[in-house]
Amino acid sequence: MTAPSQLDMEHRHQASGFDWDVHAVFALCGVATTVLGPLVPGLMLHWSLSHAQIGTFFTCQFLGALAGNMVAVVLIPRGHLKRAMAMGALCMAIGILTLGRSSALAGMASVALYGIGNGLAVPAGNLLVARVPIIKRAGALSFLNFIWGLGAVATSPLLALWQDYGDWRWLLAIFAAVLFALAFRLALASRGEVALRSAGLGVMPDSRVIRSAALPPPPAGYWPMIVTFAVGLFLYVAVENTFGGWAATHAKEVGLPRALSTIMPGVFYGSLVAVRGAAPLLFRVVRPRRAAEVGIAVAVAGSTLLVTMREPWAVALAFALLGGGLATVFPTMLAIFSEAAGSRTEKLGPIIFAITNVGASAMLGGVGVLMDKTGSSSQALLLPLFAQVLLLAILLWRIPRLASGCNPAL
Repeated sequence: MTAPSQLDMEHRHQASGFDWDVHAVFALCGVATTVLGPLVPGLMLHWSLSHAQIGTFFTCQFLGALAGNMVAVVLIPRGHLKRAMAMGALCMAIGILTLGRSSALAGMASVALYGIGNGLAVPAGNLLVARVPIIKRAGALSFLNFIWGLGAVATSPLLALWQDYGDWRWLLAIFAAVLFALAFRLALASRGEVALRSAGLGVMPDSRVIRSAALPPPPAGYWPMIVTFAVGLFLYVAVENTFGGWAATHAKEVGLPRALSTIMPGVFYGSLVAVRGAAPLLFRVVRPRRAAEVGIAVAVAGSTLLVTMREPWAVALAFALLGGGLATVFPTMLAIFSEAAGSRTEKLGPIIFAITNVGASAMLGGVGVLMDKTGSSSQALLLPLFAQVLLLAILLWRIPRLASGCNPAL
């Protein structure tokens, strides 16, 4: 029996939606996205920064992700998804390795660089997995983002532990070393990806995919539907990253001890990971769209509790409700979007991700400014609460009309 060729292995990975390197990079994307939040209180003291100034770091991160998305817009439609992930892993490695080793200005550059890496890797990974058959798509995307969440939820407790016993920058160096290794492996794998696409296998196995360069005119109502998904994903990514990014700061300002405030992002992302990990099983008994609607309603309840209560148990419960409620929203919306966009998914996907990073950048920075102006993190967090209410309205009233032609499994 001969060993399987790299082409055969690439084809199997695409058919199953699972690839070790892709999922490992996604776990470290979770680290890169969330690592700044637990470090914010310490960095503010170290560099004597205000909330608005530290908010600029979040803005740099997501503007960097926007720049990465713009590069992905060029690479992904040409079939270079793993190449985009390799470049993203390399940028994240350098950015994470250099974070906090010099001045605040250099820190901004580091954050922007690992943001660029995220902007390359996240759309590429999601679109790689979105190539699986439609019946598996929401579950496969949920599992991929569950892996992202494992990295996110591990970040804050690891940093809290490391700060008690040593310099947290050594922990970031370990993350960077793994990313360097994954970048090398993905760069090698990208050669097989190109061969796979040349063989006609590197496309979404969807009956509506047309490989011809000349796409047919979109159906009536197509572009309003795309705009709706863009707005919905814009709001979702802004909300998730804002609550995750400011969790430690809010917990500290309402009076929680340093150890508890540092792990609040872990509570948020831990709940998100737990529900997202169970989502493939959940979707066997509940339609993904219904799960997302209920989830965002739970998240609204959690954020309401967060801005009205100051007791430690209430803050922890609020972050748990927020994470669990938001868990199914993103993979479900992305699965419906990829089904609705059809043959245009790989062209429109990076643009949609770019739009979402604008939302995260604006809301994270805006909350920092509001904290300085109002002197209250609870009042500032009313902004993402309002965004959640808008997202709930989109899920309940707008998307059901637009998604009526999609696969009923969604």
